[in-house]
Amino acid sequence: MAETITTDNKSTLLYRFLVSPELRWARYLVLIMVLATISFNQVFIIFLDYRDILGGWIYTFTFLYLSEVEQLKEQVSPELLFKTLHHSGELTLSEPEKASKMLMKLSQLLRYQLYDCSRTKVLLSSEINFLNNYLTLEQNSQAQFNYELLADGEVNRTLVPPLLFIPFVQYIVKSINEQRTSIPVSLKIHLKVEENTIIFTCLCLQVNLLEDKGLERIRQRLNLLYGNRYRLFLTTESIWLELKGGEV
Repeated sequence: MAETITTDNKSTLLYRFLVSPELRWARYLVLIMVLATISFNQVFIIFLDYRDILGGWIYTFTFLYLSEVEQLKEQVSPELLFKTLHHSGELTLSEPEKASKMLMKLSQLLRYQLYDCSRTKVLLSSEINFLNNYLTLEQNSQAQFNYELLADGEVNRTLVPPLLFIPFVQYIVKSINEQRTSIPVSLKIHLKVEENTIIFTCLCLQVNLLEDKGLERIRQRLNLLYGNRYRLFLTTESIWLELKGGEV
């Protein structure tokens, strides 16, 4: 008889919990806790099943972000900026027109980096102008340095990621400075667009380009941007880069 009364009481309490208006917030709380528990378990199971894939995504997006941060470092070196300002200051009285042109080149260089390079893609012709301005400033700061920059094909219609070629040029200029070459140095650069392919070559006979220490970051960026659609070769005198799938 006692067991029957206890069972009836439990049934009554359960019934009140399920239908009583005063306990509706308790019902909502229990429902939320149940759903949260189920959701957490499902998310955890999915994470265990796909953690390798998720890890790859996390790595990719992290590297994308870091590559954009590192990209900002591929700018005018402080040394070049200082030398340009110093040299233009010295020419202000003797050759004011030349000093004005140097400062104009520097202004165009910085403006391109600050504004145009915020886009994911830029015209190849804009990259060529950027390289030309950069090399002109280097030429003004180094009496023994000369360069030649040639471009063929549809450079005015082809799109590329910004600041894609400047690391190679900086790498060669840095090699020239580190090897302290006393003889005149000539750098020849050729960019060619042909059948949705971009070919970039740098040739400098007066320096040794075998050491590949300065190109790890650009290799990582190329892997990320182009995957298996690029080829990069380095010799003692030249750098050769082929990019497939240049957007037009």
